[in-house]
Amino acid sequence: MDLQVEQRMAGTPEAGLASRLVAAIRQRCQAVCAVYRASLSPRSEAEARLVYHQIMLVRQSSANYAVILPVVGAIIVLYNLELIAWPRMLAWWLAVAIVCAGAEILGRGRMRHPPEPTPQNVAAAAKAFTALTAIVTVLWAGMIPVMWAPGNFLQHIMIVMLVAASLSSSSSVNAPHYASARVAMWIYGIALLTGAWFIGPTLFLPGLALVALFVLSMSAMSRANFERTQRMLTLEEERGALIEDLRTAKIDADRARARAEAASRAKSQFLANMSHELRTPMNAILGFSEIIEMGGSAIKREKHVEYAGLIRRSGQHLLMLINDVLDLSKIEAGGIELQEREVDMGRLIGDCMNLVELRAAAGAVTLTADVAPGFPSVRGDVRALKQILLNLISNAVKFTPATGMVTVFARRDEQGELLFGVADTGVGIAEEDQVRIFENFGQGRHDVVRADEKGTGLGLPIVKGLVEAHGGRVELFSRVGKGTCVTVHLPASRAGAPALRAAS
Repeated sequence: MDLQVEQRMAGTPEAGLASRLVAAIRQRCQAVCAVYRASLSPRSEAEARLVYHQIMLVRQSSANYAVILPVVGAIIVLYNLELIAWPRMLAWWLAVAIVCAGAEILGRGRMRHPPEPTPQNVAAAAKAFTALTAIVTVLWAGMIPVMWAPGNFLQHIMIVMLVAASLSSSSSVNAPHYASARVAMWIYGIALLTGAWFIGPTLFLPGLALVALFVLSMSAMSRANFERTQRMLTLEEERGALIEDLRTAKIDADRARARAEAASRAKSQFLANMSHELRTPMNAILGFSEIIEMGGSAIKREKHVEYAGLIRRSGQHLLMLINDVLDLSKIEAGGIELQEREVDMGRLIGDCMNLVELRAAAGAVTLTADVAPGFPSVRGDVRALKQILLNLISNAVKFTPATGMVTVFARRDEQGELLFGVADTGVGIAEEDQVRIFENFGQGRHDVVRADEKGTGLGLPIVKGLVEAHGGRVELFSRVGKGTCVTVHLPASRAGAPALRAAS
């Protein structure tokens, strides 16, 4: 029978209203506990920054309390000197002054060397700040029992009003930080309830009602101040993040514009160089072929052979230029595909030296190899590695004067990286030229090079691109008049088995 009655009552409007009220109260309590937890133990970087700024706001608002509270306390002690035993009041005042001074010293030291606002640091600071607030509040509210003079009604009312004014001030000053504001609110509330009891039994109930109403109103005001401050700090955080995003976007835009301008300049330079480099061999081909065509059989055989050789060399130069441009375009477009296999670097170095040997001999340049014993094979694209070596050796021979020396080397460093490259005793590269020597059409000195041997400045950029395609890097060391050393660094992961032979 009772169960049936309970089931019928559960379906009544009153039961539904009660359940909704209980659910609302539970939800409100959970929200308050969540806010209280976040103000003491922030779990994320965003919560930590918010609590940090809340504590800083309270610190700024209460910056003068270390002086105000002892001064006001001294006035209260002097006012009640004839009513209360002075040792008790002096002990209370000394406790207030010492705690306020200590809190100010600790606060100033922390503000001079603020820790990073991480969740751990802010949680420790929030708990310490809340505990310190509780100690100061207990001492200040302790004036009610300390200053109580039996039978002096007006003095009782004055002390209660002072504590009530302190509660009002605390609800505004401590409001930004929820935990410390709530702790101070509870301590002042208990002190005021105790004061209402001390006033006397006839005024206890009216005083209790007034105190409860006052504490509730101050609590509501403190909550409103907290929410308003939290919204302000959140908006400030969002504004700062927006400004930082805009600053980052501006930096990215400036970098993109700089890259675009550099690309535009490179394009203009490319077109200017290419128009000159293409026109020179093309004019030679057209000019000499026209002479042959117009002269016909009237031209001696020796001239035919000479003109044919000039046309062939111009065509070779034109083909080399076109190949360089195509290779560089592939590298910049990321379209180069490596056909990797085990490459015997000693054998490859020997083959490349044979191809350049006649040019070196013509310039009276000594060409040698220095391959470390047991240097392993390299897993890479044999065509790309050959092009790297040929470009480096050709450049070294071209820029080394007669009786100079060019050394092709290969070794491993202490970290296991594969190193190979070319060192010469040539003219070297000026420091101001080294920063652009790997840029497209970047060139150094040409005072030891014949005009018809000057390159396009594409060799080293191609070397750099091919090396980076293998996951390596290029290092250049040069001194004017002392020579140049270009070293290719390949990762140790590209090392294969030790080679059976090396160049000599």
